[in-house]
Amino acid sequence: IGEIYVTQSNQYDEGRKSIDRAMSILRDAKDIPSKKELVFTLTMLANHARDEGDTALVMSLATECLSVRDLIPEDKRIENKEGLSYAARILIESYVEEDNLGAACDLFRKERGELDADHDLAPVLGHIGCLLADHGNFADAKELFDEALDIFNNAENAGGSAWICRCRGEMYLGQERFNLALNEYGDALSYRAVAAERMRTAAASIDLARVYHRIGNHVREDTCWKDFT
Repeated sequence: IGEIYVTQSNQYDEGRKSIDRAMSILRDAKDIPSKKELVFTLTMLANHARDEGDTALVMSLATECLSVRDLIPEDKRIENKEGLSYAARILIESYVEEDNLGAACDLFRKERGELDADHDLAPVLGHIGCLLADHGNFADAKELFDEALDIFNNAENAGGSAWICRCRGEMYLGQERFNLALNEYGDALSYRAVAAERMRTAAASIDLARVYHRIGNHVREDTCWKDFT
């Protein structure tokens, strides 16, 4: 009942009352199904807190979530691996948003084997890669970007592949390696077209226009703006 209120209506406070009662019972329970249910509940609340921009609450809930998960024997996690470890992704991405490279990398090294390869690993690789690039660690950033792109390509996730290409393009643009930036933005544009993401396809055209403007190729810049409009 509480989950319905929280996730499908605007009655968060009412839903939270029900959830708090449920969590009180689940925290006292010793059985594995109850611990799993507590993990899922904490994850849902962490997601909601992230949507609300409450980073401190996100980190508190996600940290508790992983602590509860660690009480579950590994052989009992397999069938619910993605859901039980999703809080690790939430927490890593929160560290990235806080520009806390050390904490993000430490948690990633600890949790990498727990992250679901098909859904969570590639996005985390991309986010940490962006933070590494922001801190000037371009070689390690490229390594993570390359791995993320392979995962997205193997999953035929064109939107994810486009995002990684744009991340690499931003990295190269910051280094004024304009030809490499153009290649990456061009690949991002191609992936966006495959994914049929109209607004993001337009944004990819703008990325190309930015580079052409920087290098003084205003003819190609104008062409990109025409593609955008």
